[in-house]
Amino acid sequence: MELTSGNAEVGRSLLAVVVQAGSGNDLLDATAMIARALLDEHG
Repeated sequence: MELTSGNAEVGRSLLAVVVQAGSGNDLLDATAMIARALLDEHG
């Protein structure tokens, strides 16, 4: 379950960045980055 905890931590950090960025395009970019990061982690 350490991975799950780590992902939650990373998710919160990235969410904070997204909220600060504010723009819709940044949100899409951040979502894509999160998806790639999670895929890399589990791939």
